[in-house]
Amino acid sequence: MLLKRLENQNEEMWKEAFALCESAFPKEERRDLDELLRVMKNRDYHFCVLLDGDELCGIVLYWEIGELIYLEHLATMPEKRCSGLGSAALELLKQEGKMIILEIEPPTDELTKRRLGFYQRNGFEVAEAMCDALAKEIGIKADDVVVASTGVIGHFLPMDKLLTGIADAIDAMDETEGESCAMAIQTTDTFIKKAAYEAEIDGKLVKIAGIAKGAGMIHPNMATMLTFITTDCAIAPDVLKRAVKAAADKSFNMVVVDGDTSTNDSMIVLANGLAENEIILSEEHPDYPAFFEMLVACATDLAKLIAHDGEGATKFLEVNVVGAASWQDAKTAAMAIAKSPLVKTAFFGEDPNWGRIVCAAGYSGAEMIAEKVNLEIGGVRLVENGMNCNVPAERLAPIMAEHDISMTIDLAAGEERATVWTCDFSYEYVKINGEYHT
Repeated sequence: MLLKRLENQNEEMWKEAFALCESAFPKEERRDLDELLRVMKNRDYHFCVLLDGDELCGIVLYWEIGELIYLEHLATMPEKRCSGLGSAALELLKQEGKMIILEIEPPTDELTKRRLGFYQRNGFEVAEAMCDALAKEIGIKADDVVVASTGVIGHFLPMDKLLTGIADAIDAMDETEGESCAMAIQTTDTFIKKAAYEAEIDGKLVKIAGIAKGAGMIHPNMATMLTFITTDCAIAPDVLKRAVKAAADKSFNMVVVDGDTSTNDSMIVLANGLAENEIILSEEHPDYPAFFEMLVACATDLAKLIAHDGEGATKFLEVNVVGAASWQDAKTAAMAIAKSPLVKTAFFGEDPNWGRIVCAAGYSGAEMIAEKVNLEIGGVRLVENGMNCNVPAERLAPIMAEHDISMTIDLAAGEERATVWTCDFSYEYVKINGEYHT
């Protein structure tokens, strides 16, 4: 058995290996094709196939960072499962002589329990100390504790400080400590991020509130961002889970700061049912739309605040793509514009260099009719039917000097639209991240 690294999509076995990745993991847990090809250019990222001779047996996707291996995905061909190939792949990784870490879902059903058992049989230990400590302090089960983290990748947390901190935090907490919680999760954030909504559902006043952190490494497939949302709505767990995934796609998955994705993204939503509304048992329940609208609104507010607080940011940018052939095309084009260093630095320099925006939309791969493309910045039309409108610089200067700037590009290829929120790149961004480890 051996692991062979694939460098790009032109290599033998790529199609089969990528198909396995798509079938083995839910959409929300894996990278789409464009994102995967992008990270594969990073030398620290390994897309490997597990081979028995010339036969494809599985895939192993991981990051190699210093003396640490972060295992992102491991899967074997369906017909070869339960044949020891997963263990063989792990043994090949262990031969690197580095610490291997990974994340799995809590063992709440047979599948997740089997997955946990598999890794434990292969020598992995579960990071339970924090869960056990908190559970003991507040009198709940350790399985009911959810762990989220951020910081320098690959560095162990100081457990002595954490365990002391848990006890101190519990002593200090009361029912009015929401703002303190928002402050406690800040890292390079410059302000706390919170949002709250309420609505009448089933004749009951239902509330939802959330806090978030995030300022850098923001390019969600859900980025170094954490968000915690609570509600007193009565809603079935499986319905809530699907609602959270859908809300993330409309909010946190539509925000980007620097195009870098972290290992520790978390969106956690807790519902206690204390509003005593009739429990929402399905998406077809008449009260579901009202709840979902609140959830999306809360998540969107928090996502926008993350973009507002992008590391070193001086501008908040809203990128609207309209006239796209599909929603995916609209998102792809908007993300390409939002991630473009040339677009972001142009806005930092207050330079209305519209060619960079149109260029990014063009290279994104989204369908567009170049001779019909229109572009506006701050409501001023700069490009019409693919041609420069020759707007005087003095007319644009006040718009580019604003903190919040909106742009809209019409691809003229259809009726779909998408909005992505981002920020500019400043000198301060380089300084913050150049000195992050120190």
